Amino acid sequence: MTLIAIGEDCRWEQVNPKAITADELYGTNFKGEWKDGAISVIMRNMSKEINGYKSTHLHKWVVLDGDIDATWIESMNTVMDDNKVLTLVSNERIPFTPTMRMLLEIQDMKHASPATVSRGGVLYINETDVGWKPFVESWREQMDPVAQSTFYMLFTHQFEGNIEQLRKNFAFTCPILDMGFVQTVTCLLDALLMTDPGTATGRDAEGKHTTLEYLRSMTTEEQKVIYESFFTFALMWTLGGAVADDKIVNHRKAFSATLRSMARGVKLPEVGECFDFHFEVQTKEWVHWEKRVKPYEPLTEVLYQNIVISNVELERM
Repeated sequence: MTLIAIGEDCRWEQVNPKAITADELYGTNFKGEWKDGAISVIMRNMSKEINGYKSTHLHKWVVLDGDIDATWIESMNTVMDDNKVLTLVSNERIPFTPTMRMLLEIQDMKHASPATVSRGGVLYINETDVGWKPFVESWREQMDPVAQSTFYMLFTHQFEGNIEQLRKNFAFTCPILDMGFVQTVTCLLDALLMTDPGTATGRDAEGKHTTLEYLRSMTTEEQKVIYESFFTFALMWTLGGAVADDKIVNHRKAFSATLRSMARGVKLPEVGECFDFHFEVQTKEWVHWEKRVKPYEPLTEVLYQNIVISNVELERM
């Protein structure tokens, strides 16, 4: 975005090398026929300036967002050294042009060989150096003044004020950084604000009939109540959804009690767990997921394995 702001056109493509096999990343000979991989297609397109890439693109970035391991990184050594060429099993050589750049976003360098480390510049960014606040500030800038001030207070008091205690009291299914939690919360809030307030099924092509448009017709206090309720719902599934399961201790029930104490301005139902309810904009109430369960109607012309029966767990998903 910075390059675009100063008038220099750029494009980038992102791949997680750990999400696919080495053959799917670089390509393989399948039954005597060469089959391209993800990185080979991306680099060829950038190098030859085809399939959407132009000579006006002064900066073309290949972003590899995934941990390093010997399975895939060793094949990148020829790209990262003075040769600047990706050599494939098919003997094709794809040059790394002056307008191309490669960025590796990794968690650590445990499995990086000295050859790999010496070929690239290493920039270490601690989570606490930058933090999640600049991301939230940028996200809030696109909103109305009421939403900006409300979400600032919510992130400050409910998330920042409680995250350390939550980490001490609950174990999560996998290591998650604060930035990961914040990104998920903002994604859920975006989804809630851009759905149809009546049906919660989506928006039209022009972006009308969304919850965000609907909120603008309300008073400031009504907007604050809905924003806080949405924030509580997002925290519920971002933090509570990641809490580790235990056969001895009911962590979901414990988290439900904690969330009720955190969300002081939201009146969550006292009966059941917080996960049993969702917030409806039009009624401004927390409604049990059971009310969204559709009655079963027998189908005669559908294969048994294709039959989907509505239930609470399915509607929550």
